[in-house]
Formats: sequence, C-alpha cells, structure tokens
Amino acid sequence: MNLITNASEAMAEQPGTITVTTGSQDCDEAYLNHSRIEQKPPAGPFVWIEITDTGCGMSDQSQQRLFDPFFTTKFTGRGLGMSATLGIVRGHRGAIILESAPGVGTSIRLLFPAFREQGGTGESDPKAPSAPSDSRSHARTVLIADDEDAVREVGAAFIESLGFRAITAADGEEALRLFKEHAHQLACVLLDLTMPRMDGVSAFREMKRIQSEIPIILCSGYPEREATERFTNKGRAGFIQKPYRLQQLQEQLERAQKGLRKSQPE
Repeated sequence: MNLITNASEAMAEQPGTITVTTGSQDCDEAYLNHSRIEQKPPAGPFVWIEITDTGCGMSDQSQQRLFDPFFTTKFTGRGLGMSATLGIVRGHRGAIILESAPGVGTSIRLLFPAFREQGGTGESDPKAPSAPSDSRSHARTVLIADDEDAVREVGAAFIESLGFRAITAADGEEALRLFKEHAHQLACVLLDLTMPRMDGVSAFREMKRIQSEIPIILCSGYPEREATERFTNKGRAGFIQKPYRLQQLQEQLERAQKGLRKSQPE
C-alpha cells in the first residue's frame, strides 16, 4: 500500500498508470547485488511483487535518500512509507530492486526468499537473525510506546527486521497495560516521553516498580540532555532521538540486552 500511494502521488494531477505485478524467479548473485538493501541475500528462488508507475520518476539524489526516515519530496509529515517497506523486506531477508528516471516513471520490485518444500536443497543463512521461537518468546518481544502512528509503524518494522516481535501502544496508559500483560515476555521497552493520558516519566516510574530489570530505552524528538534531565541515575537503559535509523535502534537494543544478561544470575 505504501508503494501504491507513492506511485499515485508521483503522477500528481496528470493521467497515468499504476501496474501491480507478482511472480517468482530464480535469482543469481549478480542480480541480487543490485538490491538497495545493504545485506544481499544468497542466490536462490524468490517470489516478488512489483509496483510500476508512469509518474515523474526520481533523480539520483532522491534515490539515494529514498529509504531515509522522514525523507519526502511531498508535503511535511510524510516520508515514512519507504522506510517501513525497507524494514519489512529486510526482516524477510529479501531484496529491493529499483529502476527510475526523471520523466520516465518508477518500478520497484520487492523480492522475498521462496519457501522450499521439505527435502529441497535450500539452507537458511547462518548469519541472518532467526525468527523468535515460542521457547524464546519471553526474551524476544519489544514494547513500543509512542503517540505518533507513523513512528510506531516504522519502529515496529525496524524491530521485526531485527528478529524481535513488536507490540505497540499509542499512549502511556495503554503502554502500562500492555507492560503488565506481557512483562514476562519483554526484552525491552522503547518509551516516548511525551504522550497523552500518561506521559513517559510516569509510565517509566510505574514500569520500573512492576519489573525493575526490564530495560527501558527512552525516546524523544528533543536532544538527550534536555529530554532526560529527570532521569539521572534512575535506571534507564538508553536513549534514542527521533527520527532514528535502524542501525541506531539496533545498537541501543544490543546494549540493553547486554545489560539485561549481566543483571541476571548465573
């Protein structure tokens, strides 16, 4: 849906065509090296969905920034659709092939590794993050609390691309309720400081009272010093400023997980 929305906006008020195509193909290493995702998947069978439009197309500069969170050539408040798409495809260890030129239009193909039937020759990538199993679910769930829909959407896509399960809350009271319900499953909480009904400071205090060992990463659009002045030596596991990139979130989660393991008895 994000791709179709972008394609529609690329045609503006001019008449044009959006084509949605699906298929399957065997992809070799040379083809997959054209993927816009840094981690290239191994060669093999893939299924794909492709969105093609006859709109305005993109310059090389726009293509380089296409997946940056909050980057948009449209009006303010947009720019998260492609970032969310990137997180979803990366989570499936897939690929994104982009072809575009100004005045010509754009074609984006999303490729997902095809499932091999039992007895096939496919092997999983040992370097890729494995999906959380039921036996490890207690340590593979992240609660994202933020009152902005777009931030929750992108954050959840990022979390799932890192091999975690994401649950989301739109305000402090909902976050606290979900925290109580899933406390035994949570690996971490990503907590916005400014939310309706209950702000992040109050939610943080209550969460720490319920389960003090669960890492809580504070999140804000303000700089860290300004946003966390009320949290000095109060057990926060980290801080991340919005808008954030996948790598920044991954670093914060890894740091939080290391701290959690150190705090647990042998």
